[in-house]
Amino acid sequence: MATPLPSLAEFLRQNKQQFLQDLEAKNADKWTVVMGNEAGDLDTIASSVAYSYLATKLQNTPTVALVQTSHTDLYLRKENLYALEFSNLDSTGADLLCIDDISDSHPLNMSFSTYVLVDHNTLEDAFEGGTGKVVGIIDHHTDEKNYPDAAFREIEPAGSCTSLVARHFQNEWTVEAGVSPDVATLLLTG
Repeated sequence: MATPLPSLAEFLRQNKQQFLQDLEAKNADKWTVVMGNEAGDLDTIASSVAYSYLATKLQNTPTVALVQTSHTDLYLRKENLYALEFSNLDSTGADLLCIDDISDSHPLNMSFSTYVLVDHNTLEDAFEGGTGKVVGIIDHHTDEKNYPDAAFREIEPAGSCTSLVARHFQNEWTVEAGVSPDVATLLLTG
């Protein structure tokens, strides 16, 4: 059996810190930014956080989940806080990289090179018009037919996007992979 991967909480703390350091050093182009919709519901947060962990650890692709809700607004969705706590994460959302963690000196549309969209399939206006490219989409909403050249476009009706994220990684996500059980817990809450 492989060496267990870090816990989800440890991964998020390290990933957030390293990404912000790379962003300050103007070295964020090696990262894929995965984000859900701007509503910040549980499905969108669970999908983006789980995708980030699984892509980074199972596919060796540095990926960070960017929550498009500010830290100060996370409390507005109590189900998110409960799911974070249930998944052994900081219930205040401190482990999450939220939109207000990105300094104003880094324009959102110019600071990132690749995006994966989960739980929506159109890049928000703040990220449009820059140098970044959407390389993947996993969504359960109506296909808006954007980004036809993305490496993968998994858009189909489903009860939640989290189930599509789990399926996306099903071949690599084996018992031997040593994925933190907290990732599965978070996906099940979505």
